Amino acid sequence: MNLTKTTEALEKFGKYVVQQSKSILTKQKKGGGSLYNSIKQDLDEEQNAFLLDFMMESYGEFVDKGVKGKNPNDNFFDDLYSDFRKTTQFLITRSIYLAGITPSMFFTKPFEKAFKNLPTEVINAFALDVEKSIVLGIKK
Repeated sequence: MNLTKTTEALEKFGKYVVQQSKSILTKQKKGGGSLYNSIKQDLDEEQNAFLLDFMMESYGEFVDKGVKGKNPNDNFFDDLYSDFRKTTQFLITRSIYLAGITPSMFFTKPFEKAFKNLPTEVINAFALDVEKSIVLGIKK
């Protein structure tokens, strides 16, 4: 059976999530060009399934979900990094370690928003594909 409408509905969902994720990143001025350019979707059709993958740089998850900052009572890193306090890399790492990274939800928000409507759209698209297959079958 040709599932053109179902494929289109899933492609539309994937493109929406990617476009909205990139838009939010731009508005929040997070992630730079490499994260923005790495956000993609890929729809694979297998015999009895559709596989929709979202891809991005690995640090995108930290930008999306955030990173918890240091527990004020935890001195583990104070001793470990005491020799590296003068380097820029250490200062950046320490800043993230102490303050954390605020969640941006640049991917989570558009995904959840689009996912709420996805079942209805896919069901409707699948129904159109089945209907078209029946009509073509009757004409033959």
